[in-house]
Amino acid sequence: MRSAIRELQLGVWARMLLWAALAVALAAEWTIALLPAHILALATALICFPAAVGYGSFGDEVTVTPQGTALGLNDSAAAFDQLGRTVRAGTLLAALVTATLPTRIGAGWSGLLVVASGWLVVVLILRRLSGRLPRLPLPALLRLGMIAGVPLAAAATLALALGS
Repeated sequence: MRSAIRELQLGVWARMLLWAALAVALAAEWTIALLPAHILALATALICFPAAVGYGSFGDEVTVTPQGTALGLNDSAAAFDQLGRTVRAGTLLAALVTATLPTRIGAGWSGLLVVASGWLVVVLILRRLSGRLPRLPLPALLRLGMIAGVPLAAAATLALALGS
């Protein structure tokens, strides 16, 4: 139960910051004046994405029980839980890549190429980070979000307001 609450608190906090960054990225047109807003929104989204999808040290606690939050579920319910987590991660990754990268510049096929390369870069970064992120307690992870995520999201919003 404690692991599920920890994952819920981290996930909601990170998804809030992620959607704040995506809102800035979607509201800003791709102009030179608004480029800082896009860069800050992308940085915020990349920092908050692992926590938003429960990746690595931000996921459920598996050191006590190997099943984590799926402990006590039958096989079909555990598979459905894993499917839900995969769909959530894929949806948030699609939103991150589509909103923060310049998909509307150039021909139509170039936007698809930008999205595909963005997916590839994020997946390779996450694969590289696999097992390298330390497992921190909940208060430390929330402070990390306050120190890294909130200032970047606020700066992206300010850059959008000043650039418009």
